[in-house]
Amino acid sequence: MKHRYGYDFIKKYYDRADKIVFQTNDAQNAYPKNIASKGTVIFNPIKEGLPECYTGERNKNITTFCRISFQKNLAILAEAFSLVHKKYPDYRLRIIGDTQNSDDEKALKELKDVIEKAGINDFVDFEPFSTDVHNKIIADAVYVNSSDYEGMSNAMLEAMAIGMPVVCTDCPIGGAKAIIKNGENGILVPVRDEKSLSEALQKVISDKDLSDKLSANASEIKNELSLFNISRKWMELL
Repeated sequence: MKHRYGYDFIKKYYDRADKIVFQTNDAQNAYPKNIASKGTVIFNPIKEGLPECYTGERNKNITTFCRISFQKNLAILAEAFSLVHKKYPDYRLRIIGDTQNSDDEKALKELKDVIEKAGINDFVDFEPFSTDVHNKIIADAVYVNSSDYEGMSNAMLEAMAIGMPVVCTDCPIGGAKAIIKNGENGILVPVRDEKSLSEALQKVISDKDLSDKLSANASEIKNELSLFNISRKWMELL
């Protein structure tokens, strides 16, 4: 059953489709021409009911909210934070999320081992996911996505929509780079590169003008990717 939607399924059925919707341009380009040529890219909508963009003084939390898994590579985030902490010891790393299976539990153990080895236990906070997460993090200094791969990260979109400065890995399959204009509404860094990730975080927390610019520009996607605008794209396609 787990192989039902693998390559054989794609070869047999995708070519019969009139239209195919892809999440990102890179996803579309990953398919053969006969399939990609039928494609259109429609981004994820941003959920409604998010708090208004925050513009006040920011606190000293470096924050991520996500499922705790190997895909998210929170271990590399912890390593990057340990470098930040050496220069900015009053900042904390805030990890909000839960595990869902045994593999996730292994990822959590690896993450805690990295934190222990780096000697930053007292500066890392683990919190369970909450439906009120956006109100809790809205004044945090920066949102981070350290994933090794990702489609279109809803957490990233929501963080941008509430005006958080964001730092994301430029990971396949292109969701972050499809949204983030590097240095304008967020910062992109290479995958699995704790030094670049640390430098980007330090740049945001040390430069208020940059932080404010990223925040203001990021929040513009709340309208661009509103449920109304994305639904209209689907209706036009259908």
